[in-house]
Amino acid sequence: MGERVAVEQARIREEGTPEEQWKADPVVYDFGRECRRAYLFGHTVEDMLNAYLRWGRKEDDRGVTNVDKTFTRLQTYAEFMWENEREATEPPISEEEIRETQREMGNSWYSHLNLRDKQGHVLMMVQMGNEDRMNTFDMEPSRVFRYMLFVFHAWIFVPACQEPGIRFIADMTHVTFRKSVAHITGGGGWPKELKKKIGKITQGMFPSRLKGSYIINQAFWMSMLIKFAKLFMSAKIKSRVHVLGSKHAQLHEEVIDQKDLPVEMGGETKFEHDRYMDQVFLKEEWRSLKAEPDDD
Repeated sequence: MGERVAVEQARIREEGTPEEQWKADPVVYDFGRECRRAYLFGHTVEDMLNAYLRWGRKEDDRGVTNVDKTFTRLQTYAEFMWENEREATEPPISEEEIRETQREMGNSWYSHLNLRDKQGHVLMMVQMGNEDRMNTFDMEPSRVFRYMLFVFHAWIFVPACQEPGIRFIADMTHVTFRKSVAHITGGGGWPKELKKKIGKITQGMFPSRLKGSYIINQAFWMSMLIKFAKLFMSAKIKSRVHVLGSKHAQLHEEVIDQKDLPVEMGGETKFEHDRYMDQVFLKEEWRSLKAEPDDD
């Protein structure tokens, strides 16, 4: 009996459909060039291409896709994955590894696959500079990279990341001038090479639209720094950066009620930090989020 099962599992891994392969081996993620197995989270390459095409649609009534822009982003993604294939695949990323890394990282990031703001945007919240976030600076760089790579892949197949997009809340309560200078000059934070990789992962590679950044509880010096940076931003980007300080009325009106913020950010909600990973690893719930191919 055991031998027959092993043979059937081997057959599925070699010849089965993406969903059969996902069901047979749901806890190992292969980011290899063939894009054949679980790194697609049970989806197909066609699903991935549709995610990039949704991202590339122009934000007007016509809904025309900017093909050049879409291809450039997809090419950037492919080149990055090829360049980092060995680190991402040897050994293949497992559920055990991701959960262990999540536990060691602690609590600074607040989000999950179904979290939305008042207007339907995917909502991500982070406490910058808190003790748990600082702990990641002491972790093995490869572990941080593999974790971030895995987490951001999970969002590819959430259509709301492409339309209407993502809103981001950054709580700067724990950010000090000293920490910031050390991070910028290389005297603190992640190693330079890891910073470069994380930078590529978080911007310019995945099919997601950032529709708004809300910066709260920042110090005066940071307000001045952001005000200076805005001088060099396009009108569109500038309109999406909201520096609120301790006045959160705009945040509560446009994005999220006070009571729904995490306790650590002044709200009343005790955030379940394992929920994000539970959603990714529970196959049935994940499949319910599948991005269906567009009719056009």
